[in-house]
Amino acid sequence: MPKKNKVGRPNLPKNKVYAPGISLRLAQDERKAIDTAIAASGLIQSEWARKALLYVSANGIHIS
Repeated sequence: MPKKNKVGRPNLPKNKVYAPGISLRLAQDERKAIDTAIAASGLIQSEWARKALLYVSANGIHIS
């Protein structure tokens, strides 16, 4: 008898497992500005945020 497939997303290899997410609060005007940038990029929200954060960290941009 064949095994039944498990429900849900398949397990990822250990080298591709995601770390816990980042959560933040935004003011309405901040959210509107970010939503506009996301829409213009053509990316989904999580992909845009990931790329933006990685860009800042890779380019040594310091935000105070």
